[in-house]
Amino acid sequence: MLTCPTSLPIDFCTTPVDFRQSFDGLTGVVMAVFGSSVPDGHLFLFINKRHDRSKAMW
Repeated sequence: MLTCPTSLPIDFCTTPVDFRQSFDGLTGVVMAVFGSSVPDGHLFLFINKRHDRSKAMW
């Protein structure tokens, strides 16, 4: 089980993302959309084009 700190900032990307991208590709999306870096300690949530799947990156 993964435990998260209670003050964890959560960023939700409402723009559909291609899930064939690796985590390196999603890191580029984080920098382009949010203007922040992945190691900042935020939880990033992504959704696909059909809005039936999600991906998380912490």
